[in-house]
Amino acid sequence: MKKCKMECKIEIKKSEEFYTANGSLQISRGIIMSESKTKGPWPSAPLLYATGRIDFSPMENIERTVVNNIQEQLRKLDFRKMSQQKYQKVRVLPDDIMTEHGTRWVFSNREETKSVLLTKESLSFCVADYDCFEQYVDEMLNVLNIADKELPFAETVIQQVSLKYVDLLKELDNVSALAMIRPTFFSSSWVPNAQLQRRQYITEWQREAAFARIILFALKPTMALPPQLVPAGIKIQDEKRTRDSYIVDTEYYEPELNADYSSTFIEQKMTQFHEWSREFFEAIVTPQALALWKGGEK
Repeated sequence: MKKCKMECKIEIKKSEEFYTANGSLQISRGIIMSESKTKGPWPSAPLLYATGRIDFSPMENIERTVVNNIQEQLRKLDFRKMSQQKYQKVRVLPDDIMTEHGTRWVFSNREETKSVLLTKESLSFCVADYDCFEQYVDEMLNVLNIADKELPFAETVIQQVSLKYVDLLKELDNVSALAMIRPTFFSSSWVPNAQLQRRQYITEWQREAAFARIILFALKPTMALPPQLVPAGIKIQDEKRTRDSYIVDTEYYEPELNADYSSTFIEQKMTQFHEWSREFFEAIVTPQALALWKGGEK
């Protein structure tokens, strides 16, 4: 997870504990209570990509002319590619399973390191060449400003805001990926997934009004990245791996917001989720791993 190159003052105030739904995972660590500025960037940061998303009440009819207008404005931000795709979403209900079909528009830059995904009920901004959070959120707000001029956001309500970070931990300077994770993170809750032929660990908890979902995948050198972790419109640079690696998929989200659209509101939520994600990530990896990614001593 990369950060901006600025001076930083950190004050450790207290500790906090996280638990899995069944109480099997407990992590205690210092919480950063005040941080004036962030620091970095990390020369060997493990981050693959970041995705921010807002879900809003459905807009049943998004006209082609509206999509074209958005595309023309996004071109000015170097989103030169656009495609229209069909997708399906499965909703698991208590007594039924529903499958919904829809259309999404994918806008990408030339290098396919950034993408915007638009559907009738959501807008996502994904970045694979992430530099720092401040830059990321500024770019996302620029995208939302363009969409707001063409879509009736004022007539909708924001139903959910989320922020996802996906990191790939792999061997670095003879330190294995497994050695980069604190042993206290693991428990007996590893779940074999025969379909994907890899192990995964999933844990969820609630923090204030938001929720966190953490998924850890164990990847053998011959395994490709899980398809569900490759965002539309983005090319992920997955260099050759010679030893087992681990994917850390961290997502914070707050559902049932029912809030009026406001870029300030979205920025505040994203900033909070970013801080929580950073705190959690730095809590589960070892100091040695952090030093390697930051370019320091082992």
